[in-house]
Order: sequence, then structure tokens, then C-alpha cells
Amino acid sequence: MKVPEFPPLMQVETLNKCNLLCRMCPITQGETTRPKMDSNLYEKIVRDCTPYSKYIIKFGLFLLNEPLLDPDLSRKISLAKENGIKNTYISTNGELLYKQKIIELFKSGLDEVIISIESNIPEVHEKIRPGANLIRVKKNIENLIKLREKFDSKMKIKLRPHANEENKDELNDFKDYWLSKGVDLVVVPKLHNWGGKFEEIHPEKVGSNICDQLWKMMVIQSDGNVCLCCLDTSGDYSLGNVYDNSLYEIWHGERYEKMRQLFLEKEIQKCISCNWTPGDFTARWEKDPNFCA
Repeated sequence: MKVPEFPPLMQVETLNKCNLLCRMCPITQGETTRPKMDSNLYEKIVRDCTPYSKYIIKFGLFLLNEPLLDPDLSRKISLAKENGIKNTYISTNGELLYKQKIIELFKSGLDEVIISIESNIPEVHEKIRPGANLIRVKKNIENLIKLREKFDSKMKIKLRPHANEENKDELNDFKDYWLSKGVDLVVVPKLHNWGGKFEEIHPEKVGSNICDQLWKMMVIQSDGNVCLCCLDTSGDYSLGNVYDNSLYEIWHGERYEKMRQLFLEKEIQKCISCNWTPGDFTARWEKDPNFCA
């Protein structure tokens, strides 16, 4: 595979913290030890991206965290947009998506918000995501949709329930309900084992993944470490650090090249243990057939 000039997909973890303990997330294993990203480091990331902004297809401000816990999130989105970075997005559990925060996100120019909601049944959603309050999340989503119209925002709203045994029989009704409310897309990803961290999740599919993330995505953790991919949440594999080198230098550096070769030779243990394939969804429904995500 050819290495592009600059990573088309960027994911930046501005803090390593969450307000829930979802049962399928590595946070349940205590992976919240990194510091909040220093503002100077984030500004360096944006500066490093600016000359290559035309190559960036999507720029995510999240990883192993709830991004709305970052009080500076809107300013960081605005900084990216002001420097020519298009298609900014976040993934949130929706608990903190209050009116003032929604307005801040609209003003920042955020292009897309992904909301992880597992069900329209409180007992199901709250079992999968301990600490959640479905009534609050639904209210926040409905408010987001109404305010988007009021502010004439172009922000895309995407819901992402995961394929669980508890919600499989309601997914069609779930989709109909939310598309009728004004959500742009409902996508149902398959559960995966986070690179082998959860051995009980689809063990029969381990090693069957087809992945191109080392050629498409750069993931930067809040301490500046560039990790293997979005599933290397503990940073077991370091491909460089933004404090030491530019993003371009890291992307074309020896560590990245070595990891790409080791992946092709099936020598990376995390990848051998993984059962996730990018774009492998149980279902995908969209309001507008021209919506692309």
C-alpha cells in the first residue's frame, strides 16, 4: 500500500478522562492515567497540520475519553477550523450535551457529532453504559436537533449504537425513531475486542481483520505519543512523540515504516489479537443518501 503525503484521518485525544464506565471500553480497566493535553502541544499539532490541511479528510478530537469534559474543546475546534482543517468531529456519550455546550459547538464550526446511545430503553442503555441516564441523553439529542435548525447549523448528527445482544431486536425501531426526529445517520458497529483487551468478545474472529489504519490514520494521545491506532489506547506501541518531531516527520519516519512492514508480516501482537475491521458494520441507515461519513 502506498503511504499518502499526510494522514487522511487524524484523531487527537485532548484529555484522558470519562464520566462513564461502559462495559466494552478499556476505561473499565483503569486506562485514564495520561495528563490533559497541554495547550501548546495542541497548537503545535494544528500548526503541523496546516500546510497539509488539504490532505486531511477527517479530524477527530477524541480517543479514550469523553471530549465534552474538556472545557477548552470548542476553542480547540475553532483553532483547527481557522487553520484550514475541515471535517472536524467528536464522539460523545451525550450526557454533557447541554444547551450552552451545544451553542458553543455550533459557534466553533464543528462539522459532525457522533453520539453513543445503545437503546431507547433505559434499562438496556444504562446496563451497557453504567452511570448513564437515558432520559437525559435523549433530551440532549432532541435539543441538539432543534437548536441545529434554530442556528441554521450544517453540523451532521450521527448516532452509534453498538451491536449488543440486548438491543438487537429494537434496532429497526430505534432507527425509525431517530431518523424521523432529524438525525442524519444511524450506524451500528460490531463489538470488537480492542486489540485483544477483551478476549471474550467474538474470539472466533480474532486474526480475521483487514486493516489499513497504519496507512490512513494518525492517532495522538494527550501526552503527545503517536500510538499504533485508535485501538492502542494504552500506547503500547509508540511511533513517535509530537514534542520531539513534526507530524510529517513521524508519519514518514522509521518507526511508522517498521510498523507497516511488521503488520504486513503479521508480526504485531496487538494486530494478531484484534478482531476489528474498519467499516465493518452490522447496519447503516441514513436520512439523506448523499450523507457521507
